[in-house]
Amino acid sequence: MDLWLWIEDFASKSAPNFLVALAALVVALVGLPLIVLHTWREFRPQARAAVAGPAAPPVSDALVKLLQALFPNTLWELAQALQRTPWGPSVVQGLPPHDKTAPADWCHQLAERAQAKNSLRALLDLLRQLREGQIAEIDAVAGSLGLPTQAPLAPPADEAARVDLRKAYILRLNNCLRSLPDLFQPGGQSVKVEDVYVELTLTDGPDALDEGPDALKGGTSRHMGRIGRARGGDRRTMKEVLDDPHRLWTLLGDPGSGKTTLLRHAALSLCQQPGRVPVYVTATALVEGVERALAKLVGKERPELLDWLLGELGHGRVILLIDGLDEADPRLDPRERLRVLSERYGVNNTFVVASRPINFKPIAPTFQQLALCPLDEKAQERLLTGWLGDEARVAGALERLRRTPRLRRLAESPLLLTLAGLVLREGGELPTRRADLYDRALGALLIKEHTAQTERGPCLRSPERALALLGGAALRLHGAEADVYPHDALIAALRGEAGWRGWRPWDGPEAFVAEVAERTGLLIPDTGKLDGARAFLFPHRTFREHLAATALAKGLGRWGGWAGGLRAWAGGGVVAGGALDQRREAVLARVLGEAKARPERWAEVLALTCGRLGPGGADALVQRITKEGNTALLLRVVADAEGISAETVRGTLKLERGGRRSSSKPARR
Repeated sequence: MDLWLWIEDFASKSAPNFLVALAALVVALVGLPLIVLHTWREFRPQARAAVAGPAAPPVSDALVKLLQALFPNTLWELAQALQRTPWGPSVVQGLPPHDKTAPADWCHQLAERAQAKNSLRALLDLLRQLREGQIAEIDAVAGSLGLPTQAPLAPPADEAARVDLRKAYILRLNNCLRSLPDLFQPGGQSVKVEDVYVELTLTDGPDALDEGPDALKGGTSRHMGRIGRARGGDRRTMKEVLDDPHRLWTLLGDPGSGKTTLLRHAALSLCQQPGRVPVYVTATALVEGVERALAKLVGKERPELLDWLLGELGHGRVILLIDGLDEADPRLDPRERLRVLSERYGVNNTFVVASRPINFKPIAPTFQQLALCPLDEKAQERLLTGWLGDEARVAGALERLRRTPRLRRLAESPLLLTLAGLVLREGGELPTRRADLYDRALGALLIKEHTAQTERGPCLRSPERALALLGGAALRLHGAEADVYPHDALIAALRGEAGWRGWRPWDGPEAFVAEVAERTGLLIPDTGKLDGARAFLFPHRTFREHLAATALAKGLGRWGGWAGGLRAWAGGGVVAGGALDQRREAVLARVLGEAKARPERWAEVLALTCGRLGPGGADALVQRITKEGNTALLLRVVADAEGISAETVRGTLKLERGGRRSSSKPARR
């Protein structure tokens, strides 16, 4: 007891800092609880507080009053909105029913819970979305709580200057987006986006992705239309999406489903309207930095445009149409960068991010998911009429396409139907396979055999050799993370493909790239000009995948007369006198090895390869993929490949069902 009295006496004469430390020591002691409690009562208040922890700050009366003012007699709206957010359910859990509690009490408890859950900022962001006309009042409360305010700033003092800058920007954006790539300008005729655009519809059904190609359970019976026919999904147009008070969207669509054209057309339509500013940009450019991406968009001619556009973004007056999330370099973590951007700018600006569905992962729970619907019959007629102009030819072509499921799928894809229109426009006939359609479309666009001599312009020399070089380079570079090929990497890949044949009729790979870019548009420089181009890309990823598949199939060889080598090759062996040599096996092993890490990267290439291998070759390739044990790749390839026998399809289905059964059984020890 004397010890405790001494400690108490010493503590009473010591500085508060010592009292804090001593209080913690006393509480840690055991065995003398009554004496400790007796002594503890004598300590100063600051010592007791140090052990008990800081008291929770009182709930802001201003926030409680704000909640009541924003939702008079409509607290149900706020309660429902909270349930739809990723953080809200934990906040409202345990609250009394709003319709059986005094509004002031319910709002006080809500504010108290949000404060305890560190969700005040999220709550204020939600209020801004629900009550856009009262952002000033919301920001006043946010400022009193020490939280960021996000109300749009006042417009520039010189409104006339702002209007002038907007006009200059809209003119530049129109020039950038209105024309289709050169590849789609046959016969020297200028074709604009609006000439061939048909309105696409979207669905927000929760099962849209489950019904699409990313759903392995449905992969072998996949039909492109399924992605747009989700259970419970509402159909809506892009205009309806952009008019929605919700600001954050992801847009999923298969290859060639029209994502890019939809975003470009949306930007062009917004250019004709007052109000928010459209910005069309690729995810590849955006993840390198907002300012850098916007600087590239506005160009160097009028540097003041960049400051104006950044100001519009800061004021919350921008609709960001972001294309190709799946094409951005994953090493830069594009999803995370877009999430950060959406948190910074997404309260008042609108984000629409387009991606292929395969391997898609949500950016953040705040993004609502949409999926592109396939073209319906009326849209098919409008699109094909835009290319042909002859209603009788359109009706006949569509009647042939709709006879069989495989060709019907071709008609439901905007890109494939566009290629069909180009082939028909140039006087060709429609094939029954995708790979053959790509061949004929490239022939119509590059060789221009059905175009009048006076309208052709300079054609690509040695087109077959050129396509072989491009295909070999595409196959070499396809495993790269990005879909934009750096200049040096493309040149190195082309040198590797040239081999003993050299560069006739071109002087070298640089001259070859220049001719392809200038005369065909099949390669597009990243800067829009050959001079100073740092990288190149294809007008559509489908062309690169088709060329890579053609090169792979050519390397593997035609299987029609290889009865002896087929079985051995499927097993991974090398057969003398007809099967794969070591070089071919090395190429295939590389492809399948890269596909293990990223099956979505190679699925379309291998599916197209199956269609080019001829009788038996597709089955052999599928058997080889099966042997690799890459089920994710296998199901995606079988879902899209042409030329596979029914027996192979049944075997894949049996393998899939067996895999499910085995995965559902407990493992044996």
